[in-house]
Amino acid sequence: MTSIHPTKSGEINLLKGKCDAVNGEFYLKVKPISGSGSKISATAIKSEPFPDMAKTSEMVKEKLHKQLDGNFAFDIVQNLDENNPNIIALQISAKEDTAFEVLFHSVNDGTPPSFTDVFREKEEAFRSNFSRAFPIAKNYSAIYHKMGHAALSNLLGGIGVWHGSCKMRSHLFSPPDSVKPYGPLSLMSAVPSRTGFPRGFIWDEGFHNMLIHKFDPLLTVQIIGSYLDMMNIDGWMPREIAIGSEAEARIPGTFLVQEDWVANPPMFFYLMRDFISDKELFRRYGPELKRMYPRMKQLYLWLRNSQGGPKPGTFRWHDRNATTNMELNPCSLASGFDDFPRATHPTEKEYHVDLRCWMAMSSSVLVDLARQFGDEEFLPAIERESETLNDVESLDKLHWSEDKQQYCDYGLHSDSVKLVPETTPEGDTILVRKVLKEPQYKFVENVNGYSNLFPLFMRILPANSPHIGPLLKQMRDPEQFWTDFGLRSISTLSPYYFTWNSKAGSPYWRGPVWINMNYFAIAALKHYSLIDGPFKEEAGRLHFELRDNLLKNVAMQYEKTGFLWETYNDKNGQGEGNHPFTGWTTLILKILSNTY
Repeated sequence: MTSIHPTKSGEINLLKGKCDAVNGEFYLKVKPISGSGSKISATAIKSEPFPDMAKTSEMVKEKLHKQLDGNFAFDIVQNLDENNPNIIALQISAKEDTAFEVLFHSVNDGTPPSFTDVFREKEEAFRSNFSRAFPIAKNYSAIYHKMGHAALSNLLGGIGVWHGSCKMRSHLFSPPDSVKPYGPLSLMSAVPSRTGFPRGFIWDEGFHNMLIHKFDPLLTVQIIGSYLDMMNIDGWMPREIAIGSEAEARIPGTFLVQEDWVANPPMFFYLMRDFISDKELFRRYGPELKRMYPRMKQLYLWLRNSQGGPKPGTFRWHDRNATTNMELNPCSLASGFDDFPRATHPTEKEYHVDLRCWMAMSSSVLVDLARQFGDEEFLPAIERESETLNDVESLDKLHWSEDKQQYCDYGLHSDSVKLVPETTPEGDTILVRKVLKEPQYKFVENVNGYSNLFPLFMRILPANSPHIGPLLKQMRDPEQFWTDFGLRSISTLSPYYFTWNSKAGSPYWRGPVWINMNYFAIAALKHYSLIDGPFKEEAGRLHFELRDNLLKNVAMQYEKTGFLWETYNDKNGQGEGNHPFTGWTTLILKILSNTY
């Protein structure tokens, strides 16, 4: 079936074969186009009964041999027809600025088209659509344009399709809380990072499609539709989706099993607001959105019913560990903010300001969708509910701290906790939490970070709200949020600023600059700068300054390293965490093009 051999022209006829699915005989050819000093090597492997893609990397590495120059390469293998290999591996060792043409062609389709001609045609179409969707001002230097093109193309290049099942835990299973397959599923999704997080995440995908829908709205409709197709009868969807052995091999075991009481921020409603506000976009894709509407409605109802708090109008993320003493402040992966500090002692009586704001925003979008699609039976109830959730007096009673002039979570909280080393009977050193001051039910006032700004981020506050002033002041305060590189995730005045949460839990949402939350801030500031109110001018000024800081730093780091990064250091602006991170960090393109 297969043969591999180099040719005198420098091309490699990597693979020849025959398959009805590709119209008979086919071949795969690799041809250097530019650059010099490149080396190409290949190998073939037979894995029976079929390849396990999760183990492909190990199988391929076993075939590498050290060369005289100290580098590793495959031996060129020939005459493999009788072995029928089902994995072909190609390694290209090349210097920077080297180009190769890879051609897969069916012989019966005639002479293959010129790759260069087709590529130029596609590139021209991409650039034309890019300029329409993301108009970048001409006064920006070439690196900004290059960064913008790289952001979108890598986000789109990370889109994949997965088929299979993920692992799920449920109280309803027999026995209770056992783990079973959830599926079959088919998911189309972009990914936060192809190297670090090569799988779909619900709230990440909402951010990803803030860009994608500007470039290709139909693709967004298909992606969000595939997510909604994963929904169970109640309205729950898995938060982090590893489908199949290959995806499972790249996810830590702690995060593999999805639990059907754990939510994730409903970013899809924020995305839908963009579709609703663009009349032409809504007209073109109204039929598709109408088909999505019942599941968007069910998602909202599930969130409302499953994540409710102790009082009317309150909500809490239902995934915090109330029994652990191994964390400084128990995490909430459901919130998306992982180690962002909440009440130190999780109980059913706590409630979270960010989730209240997510629900308020989502209810407003659901009202618009219900009106557009004529859901007369549901409309009166959701209108009343949305009015209640968007009522600022109610929000202030539940979450506003007059002493600290900030919105807060509420719960059983100690102002003084720390991690201390302890020796186990086996002689190992672990870190356990020590409570230095007894907890009380109260506002969590020694934390001020992204979550506390959500009434502003979600644009729930009216333009004349007296609370906007203090929030803008804190936002601009270098001791609180402001840096030359964007808004940091938590105030330096908080005892949690850059503290470890456990022996293995380095600071994540406790100081670094995150682009997705800065996008929320930029969009909200722009919103308040365009409507009449006492803070209109200040919002406009902060919008300009924050936008300028973000663009300069992300572009500088991209020029310096060639990457977009997961986070940026709040002290020196350096990129940190996973890279390339072409998930929600690509929102820098929307900031660059003023399309929010």
